[in-house]
Amino acid sequence: AELEAAGTAMADDVLRGRSAEQDTDAKGLGIDHVFHGLPYDKRMEDDELRAVAQGDDEWLRNWAQLMLQQRAHGPLASTCPHEIQVLKLHEDLRLVFLGGEVLSEIGLHIKSVLSPATTITVAYANGLIAYVPSANAHPLGGYEVDGSHHYFRRPARFTDAIEPLIVTQTQALCQRLG
Repeated sequence: AELEAAGTAMADDVLRGRSAEQDTDAKGLGIDHVFHGLPYDKRMEDDELRAVAQGDDEWLRNWAQLMLQQRAHGPLASTCPHEIQVLKLHEDLRLVFLGGEVLSEIGLHIKSVLSPATTITVAYANGLIAYVPSANAHPLGGYEVDGSHHYFRRPARFTDAIEPLIVTQTQALCQRLG
């Protein structure tokens, strides 16, 4: 009874809000997406992977063994599938959905390129593929650039070319949407 009363109260609030409704021009509404590959940097050779598989770090050992198993069935992937979606709500408002834990610099880069329209970038939207570091993060190295790919079972870190790829693909989607 208590739950039903709460639901009824919420429904009443929604219905009361209808008096303030406005017609919306949906001509500017659109959605599009693209899958593209984020390139990996140099992948380890078998002898390097075997050495890591004999190391002290259990997580790295498991990663190296997995890479060797995958390589037994063919070459390791050279790119990681990445989806970008753009939802255009109006000519001056869009949302960009990106896969992975995308560093904020990439979102800011997208916003600056698509300016003056308001752009909201949303990471983690299409799967947690990995950390997706910005071009400026690469020279700094660190976990996001050099260390995280093992935990996401990726064969190597990403190249520093991924930020311009993501920005270019996003621009192309926005141009297709008009």
